Amino acid sequence: MKKVIFLDRDGTIIVDKVYLNDPDGIEYLPGVEEALKLLNSKGYEFVIVTNQSGVPRGIVSLENLDTIHRRIKSHFETHGIHFLSFHFAPYMTDSNHEMRKPNAGMLKEASEMHGISFSESWMIGDRMTDVEAG
Repeated sequence: MKKVIFLDRDGTIIVDKVYLNDPDGIEYLPGVEEALKLLNSKGYEFVIVTNQSGVPRGIVSLENLDTIHRRIKSHFETHGIHFLSFHFAPYMTDSNHEMRKPNAGMLKEASEMHGISFSESWMIGDRMTDVEAG
């Protein structure tokens, strides 16, 4: 079983730009690469779990969201950091969809995909919904 750090995206590894739709607008938070390298050296792997209500609002396109995630993945790979997977919940804030944080649907999905040990894993994010999900 893998031990994983589940990471929120906006406000945790990149600057929260509120409905980021432009892949050229990605800004990485200072110190993130070093922090993830340290966690990786302790045997942790990484999974991104991010709510994306901008998709059903028509503000964020699925194509741009995919490009944003590919660029983030590529950026961190140049620093020797690998993400197991990216999971996003394209549902409205008030939907209470099982995949949307604070529900744990994305974490459960990743666990089924990768054989993750929840008892040895952590959730890191910048909002109470992140804490509640993990």
